[in-house]
Amino acid sequence: MLSAGLISAVLEQIARCGHHLVVSDFNFKLSVYIGNTITAKVTVVEKKERFRLRLLSANFNRDGKAAITGEAEAMLKGAGQKN
Repeated sequence: MLSAGLISAVLEQIARCGHHLVVSDFNFKLSVYIGNTITAKVTVVEKKERFRLRLLSANFNRDGKAAITGEAEAMLKGAGQKN
């Protein structure tokens, strides 16, 4: 579950102004252990209503195999929205 938190960290880097995960669905494909190198990738596949995005995400191990895949919807904190 800790490696799934990388998705949120990637979103924070993209959004810079914050975000809320509205819906998330993760599929755990491979085990991840302490000391493993994991790379997180998030792709925006659809811009929905204002400030809302549909995302595909994946965490890959050092061999390039997907350890976690998933889909999420994020609502970005934009102008006029309170934290």
